[in-house]
Amino acid sequence: AGATSSTSSLGAAQQTLAGLPGVSAERAALPALAYVVAYPASTIGIIGAMVLVKRLMRIDPIREADEYATQQRQAVEPLQRRTLIIENPRIDGMTVDEVVGGGSDVVISRIKCRGASEVQAAAASALLHVGDAVLAVGTERNLDRFQQAVGRADDADLLQAPGAVAHRRVLVTNGKVLGKTMRELGLDHHFGVTVTRINRGGLEMTAVPNLTLQFGDVLQVVGQEDRIAAAA
Repeated sequence: AGATSSTSSLGAAQQTLAGLPGVSAERAALPALAYVVAYPASTIGIIGAMVLVKRLMRIDPIREADEYATQQRQAVEPLQRRTLIIENPRIDGMTVDEVVGGGSDVVISRIKCRGASEVQAAAASALLHVGDAVLAVGTERNLDRFQQAVGRADDADLLQAPGAVAHRRVLVTNGKVLGKTMRELGLDHHFGVTVTRINRGGLEMTAVPNLTLQFGDVLQVVGQEDRIAAAA
């Protein structure tokens, strides 16, 4: 039992001895003593076997972990940013939530209204109009599809445009939000901030409404500084 670290086997042996006639207390205690002696040796043996196999097979855990992480990242399409000019008249007067909440798998983080000099955070209730510029985040394929629906691409970099818009990375540790979807969390409606992407174990994902939060997720939150602080 000790050699295999099986406490249940020890219990079975002790119960069997207790049921046999003529077994003294000293002899009944022998299995426990044997277990205590054999247990450390078995633990050392298991660790030694693992080290031996590692050396014989030339296993490098750090290198293999890095290779696995690289393979995981390659399997996920990377996220991109793209500035789009709204040209679709059907979108005129719609909110950000109405435009991106229909399964586009794209998030809008910033808006530069037509004729304005500064950008603003893309709150869920913000209205969009023809001629507005928006900064969209998503995979290339989803951005291409979203662009076809809203308008055309533009070379302007809204990240560099002036405006009271900040961004911060927030680590998810609060047990009350674990298991909730981004829509259920409702940071956009409650605080007027936008989560553009989520980093989970080195993999970046678009913060789509049906994405469920897990412990250790890192959220990229965009909005006014005071509102980000309140949401965090």
